[in-house]
Amino acid sequence: MTPPRPICPGNTHFISRRISQRMFLMRPRPIVEQAFLYVSAIAAEKFNVEVHAMIVMSNHWHALLTDREANLPSFYKYVHMYVSKILNCETGRTEGMWSTEKTSVVTLVEDVDILDRLMYLMANPVAAQLVQRGKDWPGVRRMWQDKNASITVVRPEKFYRDEGEMPAEITLTFSRPPVLESLSDAAASKEFGRLVRQQEKKERKRIASKNGRYMGVFFILRQRLTATPNTYAKKFGLSPRVGGINKWARVEALMRLRSWYQEYREAYEAWRKGEDAEFPYGTYQLKHQARITCAAAPVS
Repeated sequence: MTPPRPICPGNTHFISRRISQRMFLMRPRPIVEQAFLYVSAIAAEKFNVEVHAMIVMSNHWHALLTDREANLPSFYKYVHMYVSKILNCETGRTEGMWSTEKTSVVTLVEDVDILDRLMYLMANPVAAQLVQRGKDWPGVRRMWQDKNASITVVRPEKFYRDEGEMPAEITLTFSRPPVLESLSDAAASKEFGRLVRQQEKKERKRIASKNGRYMGVFFILRQRLTATPNTYAKKFGLSPRVGGINKWARVEALMRLRSWYQEYREAYEAWRKGEDAEFPYGTYQLKHQARITCAAAPVS
């Protein structure tokens, strides 16, 4: 069983999830882009989550987010549920679309970690040897930029009723990541772009050293939805909970997580016995499903 984790407001996270059997069910096409952007806009507004960047690959997706009100699990559960419903309506499938593996949520420790995940996300199509430049990816690939921060999306017709309560269109705003705060919006946007291009150049150099080739847009768009990669996928490995390039910052974050979990287990055992128990601040699932008492937020 996956141990619980604290869900606290204000944290920035990198989330990922794969498609079942790694199939290409999210191969780039208009309905995929429409579904992800529309549902993400609804969820971001509903749960007060800031979306900084997002990429939808053929068999997985990543997003960089800041959770303003400790609603992150509700956000990604909503996105996964309704995106799968829309795409199943399009393809005529009735089975589950997502892998049974839980959503990967990595809490980012420092500013450098946010920048690192931003570069990884945006350079993903290049690193996967699909296109030589990230901007050539034909699917969803967006990050905050000062002159292109918002996109208006029309409600998908494949699932929602015309006379339903869902808005006919909604705007998804990509907010500025909480880094490089000393820079103006224009300067920060320029720096983000430079870092992404630098990461792509690094990936191209790595691929060239192995005489690698790129699939190209023509063949990407012609992949069967039920096809799968011919590369090996690691299984049963560790699923990181914190992301920290700096070793000691990462160790400190892990120690805090371990201490939180110990407090949670002690409170949980007492609660099961019917005793008075105060769960640590950041307890999420039990707080929403049972009548428990949680500690107040620590004074900063």
